[in-house]
Amino acid sequence: MSSDLLWEVLRKHTAFTVKNQGTTFTKESNNLTNRHTYRCSGLVNKKTVGIAPNKDGKGVVLSLRKSKGFNKPARLQSSTTIDSNGRRSISSVRKILRSGSYRVDLEQDAIRRTSAILRSQSGKNLGKKRKSRRKQIKSA
Repeated sequence: MSSDLLWEVLRKHTAFTVKNQGTTFTKESNNLTNRHTYRCSGLVNKKTVGIAPNKDGKGVVLSLRKSKGFNKPARLQSSTTIDSNGRRSISSVRKILRSGSYRVDLEQDAIRRTSAILRSQSGKNLGKKRKSRRKQIKSA
């Protein structure tokens, strides 16, 4: 089936849509921006990219959808785990997307999502906790 026909069918009636204050979002997999648009949809496009956090809490899982084999859903997805530091992860995501001749319009969204996931996985450096000087002054 063509992707345009699939989009016309799924555009208004799908279980993944979430409407919030005039903006329509979606919960479908392989949608990098979570917006309910044809360009970002992970259900209707032939080549899609999905980035999710790794199960162990370090790194990301890059899942790519192949353009062939719609009748074999188990072989449709290929996943790659990337668990290196931030810059190396981002460069490897960029390299995989460019070498596989995937959609160029999703490259920047994939990099943004990767960096957001990696930023959420790193612990915040809060520094030293300040001690109150009131107790020191009263005791002296």
